[in-house]
Amino acid sequence: MSKFLQVKGFSGLVRDKGSGAILNVDENEIAQAIGSKQNRRKKAENLKNLENDVNTLKSDVNEIKGLLLKMIEEKNGVNNN
Repeated sequence: MSKFLQVKGFSGLVRDKGSGAILNVDENEIAQAIGSKQNRRKKAENLKNLENDVNTLKSDVNEIKGLLLKMIEEKNGVNNN
């Protein structure tokens, strides 16, 4: 005797007799869902990497700005003596 019952009107869905849960058994849909999840994870990882790169660039620009201001102050200090 089968553990599952076919859900009427849905060829890819079955109901587990024990738990009553409805399960998707369509291999194409399952593969597509897995692929979509992987794509979402990859996009989220790429976004996080991009955010980290932007923050690093901001830090570098601020450091360069500070060094340039220091150079200008030193040059003006030397010229005023």
